[in-house]
Amino acid sequence: MPVIDNLPEHKKKVILAKFQLCGQTLNRGRTIVTLVVIPMFIMFLWMDKILIAIRQSESVSIMGGQYVVLATPGAFFFVQYDSTKRMLQSMLFAHVSTYC
Repeated sequence: MPVIDNLPEHKKKVILAKFQLCGQTLNRGRTIVTLVVIPMFIMFLWMDKILIAIRQSESVSIMGGQYVVLATPGAFFFVQYDSTKRMLQSMLFAHVSTYC
């Protein structure tokens, strides 16, 4: 890391330990987000039947169910991206998300 090359050795260790802690926190957050969205994705698989059960028209329910199933992979990757983006913003690397 060229930014911390000029610092004394004891400060480098502290900074690297904080970066490691940030990475561990990011991985915990991504794991928690994944565990939270898994039940929602299971519910999304049954969305057409849920919509029919609440008296939505059958054609709209089928189209809505198909849309939700097709959008599910994108939603998963979006929450992973968003948690990484927020971690980078907290480390004052907000410009990184504009490159992706």
